[in-house]
Amino acid sequence: MICYQDMTFCGFFNDCVHKDVCGRALTEEIRREAAAWWGSVDAPICTFVDKPGCYEEVEDKNEKKA
Repeated sequence: MICYQDMTFCGFFNDCVHKDVCGRALTEEIRREAAAWWGSVDAPICTFVDKPGCYEEVEDKNEKKA
């Protein structure tokens, strides 16, 4: 199947420490570019099903540790 940019994007980037430098982040900009490329908002975009190996969760500074 053909998909946008022939790569897998990450929908888990919002709470990842690498979100500002991630080349696979599925941002709204990527969604708009894919829609323009495909000609509709139903553009085929390949995404990770689970968090990828590079994913590191941002620690919540408000969370108290036991």
